[in-house]
Amino acid sequence: MLALGRGYGFSTFFEQDKDNANPNLYSKGKSIKQDSVHKIIVDTKKGIDYYLDLIQRFDYTILLDRKDILQQAESYYILRHINKGKVNAQWNDEIIDRQGIRKTEEYKRMLEVCKNNRNLLRGISEFSNIEIDYYEDVYSKKHLHNKEIKLDLEYMSERKRCRQSGKQTLL
Repeated sequence: MLALGRGYGFSTFFEQDKDNANPNLYSKGKSIKQDSVHKIIVDTKKGIDYYLDLIQRFDYTILLDRKDILQQAESYYILRHINKGKVNAQWNDEIIDRQGIRKTEEYKRMLEVCKNNRNLLRGISEFSNIEIDYYEDVYSKKHLHNKEIKLDLEYMSERKRCRQSGKQTLL
């Protein structure tokens, strides 16, 4: 989201429809702020029609997913239960017991949520004819499927990622 927003000098909005914090923001007929990037995470409770309508009201839509669903669920677990919702908090394997996390019932529940959301995203892709980009590819290749879309590569660097590799100490 930030790589896109900064690439174009647009405002960015992160999950403005989450948990009904702003329930009418994306209502039918409501206009979307010009020159803005919105990151919206799919939620099966909203259903496919909600997202297909939303796509029609934006100039462009990018669908993103993770290839590794186990790591996706792990990151989701860490975000919610270890980093207390801080989306930019960094971590590494030296401070996280990934194998222990994967044995918890909460991780297993989150994995099911990720699987259901992935199925919804694939349905959205199929009905909207929008190809899914994968985070792993975007980070490694430094571009989306549509190479015409500008990204501020500062936000694609290893040091900006939440999951850090190596044994460095995180402050």
